[in-house]
Amino acid sequence: MPRCAHSECPTWRVVQWARPGIHFDGEWFCSSTCLADVTTRRIEALRPPRIVRVPTMPPVRLGATLVAARSISAETLAHALQGQGTSGLRLGAQLLAMGAVDEATITHALARQSGVGFLTRIDPRSVRLTVAGLSRTVVQALGVVPLETERDGTLRIAAAAPLPRTAIAALQSGTGMRVRAYLVSDAVLEALLEAYGLDATPTPVSGVGRLTAVQAARRIADAATAGRAQTWQHTWGPGFAWVRLDGAFGPEDLIVAPSRTEKTWQVAVTQR
Repeated sequence: MPRCAHSECPTWRVVQWARPGIHFDGEWFCSSTCLADVTTRRIEALRPPRIVRVPTMPPVRLGATLVAARSISAETLAHALQGQGTSGLRLGAQLLAMGAVDEATITHALARQSGVGFLTRIDPRSVRLTVAGLSRTVVQALGVVPLETERDGTLRIAAAAPLPRTAIAALQSGTGMRVRAYLVSDAVLEALLEAYGLDATPTPVSGVGRLTAVQAARRIADAATAGRAQTWQHTWGPGFAWVRLDGAFGPEDLIVAPSRTEKTWQVAVTQR
């Protein structure tokens, strides 16, 4: 006769005739309090994988790429590097401020550096509905914007430089989809992030809040009690855990802050 999945709870499942309890992720809990307590402990026990750094060839610098493409002269690059000393801008922003290049040229050069494609214009209205079941909450937390799902199941996303490999790995792990990134300018990405999911139902909550383990566990328990969540899974974003609840009404995303500061909250790029 099974008992409540909370190891410290004495309740046996026989009481479910009077109090049905909650079935969640293959276990039975006598109450939402027990479910929330167990889930809090499990979230606090989560640890991101440690990354083994593999030596790689140093990337070609942006300035060298632009000079090689004859987008700027060596003299212009020298002036830009000198100007960075006082402006504090990144090289691309410095060249833009000088009027030496346009945004499309910078985006193209950065994409060549990263070995990905690039897009110069995207209508923000095209992402006002969610893509691939990814909520506004998780998209704003990851800082990349899903654009569409291709026929072969590949998820196309827009991202700004430097290429956010941790966010891409989180998307691949969290969705099980192959991700193809396209670089866009900072301004285009900002507009897309602002527009993403605004026409989705239910109405998206403004802003992105990172929950503590206790807050996330309470949300999970409430969702399970209401029948919105049946199972959960997690993956790692840049500095947070991405918890995805699955149920009859579709996925629900939670962004959970680490319980303590750890330098290993990063993920290597993986393929699923």
